[in-house]
Amino acid sequence: DIAQWADSTAPKALADVFEALVGAIFLDAEKCLKTVWEVIQPLLQQYIGTSI
Repeated sequence: DIAQWADSTAPKALADVFEALVGAIFLDAEKCLKTVWEVIQPLLQQYIGTSI
């Protein structure tokens, strides 16, 4: 039931942390998306398919 998750802030907080991490890597890598992907891909590999 989706109503039970309506009051939950943990998923949003986790998404915000992930977004901040990706943004920090992006800025530190001088706005190079290739570098960001090289760092983030191993972290996400277990959650995404090989088609990406």
